[in-house]
Amino acid sequence: MDRVAVKCDYLDVETGRELYKTYNQILGSLVNMITNPLPWLMKR
Repeated sequence: MDRVAVKCDYLDVETGRELYKTYNQILGSLVNMITNPLPWLMKR
């Protein structure tokens, strides 16, 4: 994703690293929600 943007000079390396870090944090949160859904379910 952003690696291509850095390679093609659309983004500088530091911005690419920050975006990749944010991407990994979001992905980690989604995986956590999928593997442990109970805290995210609405109570009736």
